[in-house]
Amino acid sequence: MKKKRIGFDSYGDEDPEEKDNVNKSVEQIKTFLQAIYSNDGTTEQKEFRTTRDLIYELRDMITAGFKDMNEALSDLGYELEYLEGVPHWILYERTPNP
Repeated sequence: MKKKRIGFDSYGDEDPEEKDNVNKSVEQIKTFLQAIYSNDGTTEQKEFRTTRDLIYELRDMITAGFKDMNEALSDLGYELEYLEGVPHWILYERTPNP
């Protein structure tokens, strides 16, 4: 474990191990989201979910924070829509293959 200096933090002194953990978390979130949802589909498949809803939905499989979840959703091309002033992600439920 790398010791951190006391005092002002330089922007170039990011811990690479911590950055790798964040990247792994985002990749895990992407994998689970792609298995359940798509970023396009029909109106019948359309669902609106907040970031908090999605974190709660995936809580048994992975530990996700707001920042990681939002980054994963943005990277996958999901769009936000505000409903009554609250941001909701537009998701399309994948239909199971028969």
